[in-house]
Amino acid sequence: MGSILTLFAEKEGTRVPQADEIGRIKNLIELVGQGVRNAKSVAENLDFDPRQSSYYGEAAEILGFVDRKDVYMLTGLGSQFVSSDEPTKVKLMVCAVLCNPIVSKIISSLQAHLVSSISKDDVQHLIISVGHLHGETVARRAQTIMAWLRWLQHNSGVISVEGDNATLESRQRTL
Repeated sequence: MGSILTLFAEKEGTRVPQADEIGRIKNLIELVGQGVRNAKSVAENLDFDPRQSSYYGEAAEILGFVDRKDVYMLTGLGSQFVSSDEPTKVKLMVCAVLCNPIVSKIISSLQAHLVSSISKDDVQHLIISVGHLHGETVARRAQTIMAWLRWLQHNSGVISVEGDNATLESRQRTL
């Protein structure tokens, strides 16, 4: 049957990221702020292969920091990000990750007590329901979402991740 998360999934338009490391997304945003304009240049600057560079560029775009139509350009949020101090950058990234449609559905389902925990399998079912993905791609994208949830655990205290299961953090903290 899948997960209760799939009942609230948007069927169209949700892109599922494939860049596990939020810190590397941050580095890409900062490079774009310094004038780097394409995946090849990002790859050279961050020691990525070009394919990996595209994944991180797409993640920065999904989070709302970068526009990649013709060349990489900062959005308004991206400009605010690069001109901010480090604590503010963390807050902006936390907000962007929490606003991601998939992460938002996970957090909302936990907060509404529809479920007590979300497993990596639940995330896979959600990814299948929102995209045209299948096979190993689904497992890799679920790994990315779980990595983003772990990053949120360390940087916001909103969620707790143990192994492949996420729950709401019982002791919320202020950023």
